[in-house]
Amino acid sequence: MADKKKVYLFYTGAHSGVMVRSTIVNNFPNGWGKNKKVFDDVHEAVHIYKVKNKKEYHMIYELNKF
Repeated sequence: MADKKKVYLFYTGAHSGVMVRSTIVNNFPNGWGKNKKVFDDVHEAVHIYKVKNKKEYHMIYELNKF
């Protein structure tokens, strides 16, 4: 996912949480910063979708709450 200034990479880490890293557009695909945890207890991989014709994104995920 990207905006005019940065590119963002969201990913899950071993069924533990959602992480994000970013780099400025001019450095892409290099120059990634440190990873930051967005939230915990995610069971499976996250999926991010952009809404057509809108500046809107949706993240779909499954929580690890039993």
